[in-house]
Amino acid sequence: MQSAAAAIFIAPANSPPRLPTDALVLLYNLTPAETRVFELICEGRTQAEIATFLGVAPSTVKTHLLRVFDKTGCRRQTELVKLAASFTVPLW
Repeated sequence: MQSAAAAIFIAPANSPPRLPTDALVLLYNLTPAETRVFELICEGRTQAEIATFLGVAPSTVKTHLLRVFDKTGCRRQTELVKLAASFTVPLW
């Protein structure tokens, strides 16, 4: 049996679109660390920049990113950005 799901996000019209992390966590079972790496990738940061920003080793960022890829079915960082964009409200 198929099930349907929907989400409505309400935000002020003058604020930039925000990644709905709560929805991503629920849909893909992301840990807080994986979610943060996902967000920072979507902000355009490199893995090295993320490691420095979070104060962790680059290998730790890579591990989290590989888990995000596995959980979301994405294979590249650009696919993650496209996935995130599909969850944001377009600006008109």
